Amino acid sequence: MPPKKKSSVKRTSPHHKSNDPTGEKIKSSQLKHEDHLILINWLKVAANYAACFGTEKSTRVGRPPSSKVNGYLLMAKHLENRTSGRINLTPKQMREQFKNYRSKYKNAQFASKSTGFGVTDEDIEAGIISVKEKLNSMCPYFHEMDDLFGD
Repeated sequence: MPPKKKSSVKRTSPHHKSNDPTGEKIKSSQLKHEDHLILINWLKVAANYAACFGTEKSTRVGRPPSSKVNGYLLMAKHLENRTSGRINLTPKQMREQFKNYRSKYKNAQFASKSTGFGVTDEDIEAGIISVKEKLNSMCPYFHEMDDLFGD
């Protein structure tokens, strides 16, 4: 069997890296704490929240389902503008990034409601001295997320 030919096409994937103004390449998964705050503040606007998560709990009968991709496109563009182009994500990447962040929030929220949750000796050694600090260490800006998604 003859050996396989290597493709002469150089593949670059915009899905994994974005350009930093300093010329460095940053992986799209490297959202900083202040990036999360940018997203939270953007979602505090009712129209932005509705674009990503909708406003109705039940299925709309007789109308086609709305696409939330546009909401994540708007979110990604807002984040790109606020970070001076440091982060450039597709709507799908933005949705995944926020899904991961929201998962951190849900895990912290679940833990906070569990029996025995509190500041442990390990937390104190790590410099965490209050429940609020512990929740913020589990999910950056936990209380702001709780204002958006809490029960």
